[in-house]
Amino acid sequence: MARFKDREKAVQLRMQGKTYSEIRPILDVSKSTLSNWLTNIRVSKTQLQDIEKSAKLKRSENYFRTIRERKARLEKEYFEAEKSTLGKITKRDLFIAGLFLYLGEGTKSTASKICISNSDPAVIAFASFWLKKILGVEKKKMRVAIHLYSNMEIEREKLFWSKVTDLPIAQFHTPYIKRSRANRITHISHGHGTCNIIYGNVHLKQRIMAGIKVILGDGLDGRVAQW
Repeated sequence: MARFKDREKAVQLRMQGKTYSEIRPILDVSKSTLSNWLTNIRVSKTQLQDIEKSAKLKRSENYFRTIRERKARLEKEYFEAEKSTLGKITKRDLFIAGLFLYLGEGTKSTASKICISNSDPAVIAFASFWLKKILGVEKKKMRVAIHLYSNMEIEREKLFWSKVTDLPIAQFHTPYIKRSRANRITHISHGHGTCNIIYGNVHLKQRIMAGIKVILGDGLDGRVAQW
């Protein structure tokens, strides 16, 4: 009786456009049993097309899932390898990392303005950490300026960058709103506009620029350990 009900269910599922691979785990039957049950079942051309489409979709989902799992596994392996190679990250290491960040993303044309700009939340989070924890900048003296697009929700983006920078919205400048829309951006974006983290101090700016000069000047000529 139970098998008869399973057979009826198999027919119903097949008529709904389910593939054999989808029906088998539902009813827990072998492929040969299922084939025997459905031998004389005929489905319409449209249903066959739906079944083929479903099968292709299933194969695509399995393929991309395998790719994602492989990517995640490789990322974990590389992370563990680099973690072992780098060992404990010191304050000196973080200071130098910040100098390289400033070399690439920092304002250099003014005497006192320290500003790091980027659209990547991870970069801005590190910049905020670097200024506060490594360079000793008082949190209350830092400012944030964000550049957004006309179709973005300003208050939501303020909250987003406030969380990223760990700075209150009261320390944000009035956002600059670009006339173009975010969905017209042709380059890679993180979807939250651009954030500028700002602090003004002549002596600290001189220290940062001097550190960069040491790395680019003396560092590459002899202060970097031989490979």
